[in-house]
Formats: sequence, C-alpha cells, structure tokens
Amino acid sequence: EGISIMEDTRKPRGHAADDDMAPEHYQAERLDGSKHTSSIPNYQRGGGKLKVSARVITAIGERDFTVVGQTARTLLALNEARMKGCTALEVSTWALRFAAYCHVLIHDHDLNIITMREEHSGGWHGRHVLLDHVTITSVTGTVEKVL
Repeated sequence: EGISIMEDTRKPRGHAADDDMAPEHYQAERLDGSKHTSSIPNYQRGGGKLKVSARVITAIGERDFTVVGQTARTLLALNEARMKGCTALEVSTWALRFAAYCHVLIHDHDLNIITMREEHSGGWHGRHVLLDHVTITSVTGTVEKVL
C-alpha cells in the first residue's frame, strides 16, 4: 500500500571518472529491468564545454570554485547583472532551466543568491540576484552573449 523510495547510487555509464563533462548519452535501468538511454545532460557534472573558475569572498574568507556548462554561463550572467539580477525571460535564448542552474550555484557552491518575486499581468516571475562578491579568474571554452 505504501510507496518505497530507494536511492539510486549507480553512476551514469560511458564516461571516464575524471572527465569534467557529462556524457552525451547515459544509460539507466528501469524498475522492470529494461535499459533506457537518454541524451539529457547530467547537470551535477556540468554538461557543457564552457568552464568558469571563480573566487568568492565572504565574511568567513575567500575560496575558489569551478563550474561548467550552463551553470557556468549562469554564473557569468549573474555576475554581469550584479544587483540588477536576472530573470529566466532575460536569458531565455539559452537558459531553459535558469532557476535550476541557480539552485546548483546555491546548494553545490554555497553562493548567496536571492530570488525576488516580481508580479506582472500574467502572474509572477523570479529575479535572481547574486549577493556575493565573485571574481571570475578564468573562462575556458566559448560562450556567446550571456545577457
């Protein structure tokens, strides 16, 4: 009668352990034992060629971190926008999951990003603002306009 949830600890197949990029395809096993191949990028591992290294300065000190793929592009956009912030609409040409990329920056890289609710005629949208002082130390790969 109840639902049992088990954590899936398997790693995606088809990539080297030291590879910073997500595989183009990975396989998953369904509950019935059948195989499923997906081309959805593994966002926890990056998923793109763009690589951004940065330094964040907080009240407790400074630290370096690196992000890749759309998460890296999101960091560049937030850093460029400064206190104005960004909405998903402003980056809609490339960031279909802008809030998710911000979530990764918040939870995986401990950045202080706030989301302000902005009302409009059709409802509301979120404006994401990076509060930390972030210095971009290197950008590897190609990136088109972020804002």
